[in-house]
Amino acid sequence: MSQKRQSNFELLRIFSMFLIVGSHFAVHGTYESPDYSTIEQIALDILRIGGKLGSNVFVMIGAYFLVGKNFKFERVIRIGVQVWLYSIGILAIAAYFLHLDKKDVYLSIFPFPDAYWFATTYILLLLFIPVLNKLISLVGKNGLEFILSTLFMLWIVLPSLNLATFGLNNFTWFAFLYLAVSYIKLYTDDKLSQIPWGMVGITTLAITILSIIWFHLVSHFIPEKLNVVLIQLRQNGLLTVILSFSLFLFAKESKVFISPVVNYLSGLTFTVYLIHEHPIMRPIIWGVVDNQRFNGFFQMIGGGILSAILVFVITMMISIVTERILHPLMNVITNKGLVMVNYFMDYLKEEI
Repeated sequence: MSQKRQSNFELLRIFSMFLIVGSHFAVHGTYESPDYSTIEQIALDILRIGGKLGSNVFVMIGAYFLVGKNFKFERVIRIGVQVWLYSIGILAIAAYFLHLDKKDVYLSIFPFPDAYWFATTYILLLLFIPVLNKLISLVGKNGLEFILSTLFMLWIVLPSLNLATFGLNNFTWFAFLYLAVSYIKLYTDDKLSQIPWGMVGITTLAITILSIIWFHLVSHFIPEKLNVVLIQLRQNGLLTVILSFSLFLFAKESKVFISPVVNYLSGLTFTVYLIHEHPIMRPIIWGVVDNQRFNGFFQMIGGGILSAILVFVITMMISIVTERILHPLMNVITNKGLVMVNYFMDYLKEEI
């Protein structure tokens, strides 16, 4: 990764992936949540905050540096090749030691779209960025404000009130984040720098945690209220969105610094995702962690944080090794793929 990248954003990228790993402790763990509230379930729901928060911020950082840039098909091919190489590599190693389920083999060979929802959606976003950039150029500031305001009501406010959702899916949500970040970069100038985003984020996090505890308590009297917790923890939940933008804007308004170490480690965060979220690795990792052995609120929170640190550090160390091995091969396949795509595009131009 280029050392010219702003390390305040790259540090946030690392933190975002750590939050995602921490949420997977809660989502993919061995603890079986009952139909009623428990102390352990409250702790797990608090850890779940980081999942969609982290994925939102991860997309926003990538979007910020793509606004106004020329579309490069190489970027799409490189990510696709990286996903496929890691998926196949993990399959090959696992097949030597384990008896694998047919479904896991299939998902490893064909990782798109089911094995890696985030990578699949991000690639789709990259493909549509030229369209989104054209839209931004056509509608201007006022038009973009209208689009964002409308989508904010349809995709954030109404779903947060458990009302209807219109046309929302992972791809359209990522597109919304791209449009929102584009507006911030193109039209806000220094207007947002006066807002203490760190305090906004801390306050919103406190409200989110208190709301989780509140709805768990209320669920003892009205069991249906337990579902409200899950609604707020969605990627488009109002509190999650405020948290996401607070984190992003805090990094944006922070003093810019350049750290080769931070930038290098940031470049490995995507491989951390590919390794620990692989359909074969996921049950192995969280089966070893075995979060059902943690009893009580603080033990579950502490166990989750410690487990996330261990999984993050170990997969990061593996990434350092695998990137050295796979990077040359990835370059070769990417370049070959780019040649084929360019040849195909030239052929279409001639035919048309």
